[in-house]
Amino acid sequence: MRGRRLLDAECGNGYFSRILAGRGAQVTAVEPTELMCAFAREREAALRQGITYVQADLTRPPDLGAPFDAVLCSMVLMAIPDWKPAMRACVEAVRLVGVPQRTRPPRLPPA
Repeated sequence: MRGRRLLDAECGNGYFSRILAGRGAQVTAVEPTELMCAFAREREAALRQGITYVQADLTRPPDLGAPFDAVLCSMVLMAIPDWKPAMRACVEAVRLVGVPQRTRPPRLPPA
């Protein structure tokens, strides 16, 4: 993960963002809800892992800068009624190198 630029799409409370940043990734995390984004930002203020939290709707994301090396979209798309624009945003955000893969997440420690 070290040095990789990652997008955590619909990050919730930032759990996976913190794990990825702890492994050296440069994380930008998008979350639409004010409460969850505020919680994630509070944790970032305390831990100072360098995570950028952006409160935005994934179906209409703001400019997030250069393409990402990977996008994490865990347990999200099935909860978005009109998921196609969100999926499009994820695909457009990633630097396509190689073949996208669907994997099973490993068991992770609490963050």
